Amino acid sequence: MTGKKLLTWALSLFVVISISVLVYKETTVSRTGHSGPVVAIPPVGTKLVAYYFHGARRCPTCLSIEQNSREAVERYFADDLRNGRIEFARVNMDEPQHKHFVKDYQLAASSVVLALYQDGRQQRWKNLEQVWDFAGDKEKFHAYVKEEIKKLREGSN
Repeated sequence: MTGKKLLTWALSLFVVISISVLVYKETTVSRTGHSGPVVAIPPVGTKLVAYYFHGARRCPTCLSIEQNSREAVERYFADDLRNGRIEFARVNMDEPQHKHFVKDYQLAASSVVLALYQDGRQQRWKNLEQVWDFAGDKEKFHAYVKEEIKKLREGSN
């Protein structure tokens, strides 16, 4: 085989594989309506999910909100994270399989949403709208997330 034929063959193979992967992903999403759950919700017991929803394009403030949210959950709820009672999930709401979250949680921009599940069903949720107000103050941000998680778990939200 000459170099030109080998290169043509390799590029053709690359194109075929790329198209196959794209078709597989599209048919998986369109058949099921989504590509699978963002988090695993246990059929028995209680679990709180701290969702960070973002779009495809993210500004420095959006990135800070994600980082501060994750840090707050890890800082104050480390045992719950290890035991699976709390989970932090980053979700791109611009992806087709995640678009339902925009309606479900009435999202208008990047947001942190806490959702409490009991025995496999969502019981309560809250959009932490003040994360934008506290984005520049890490300590206030962390305290806000901590308190809202406690309130949601206690049922006082």
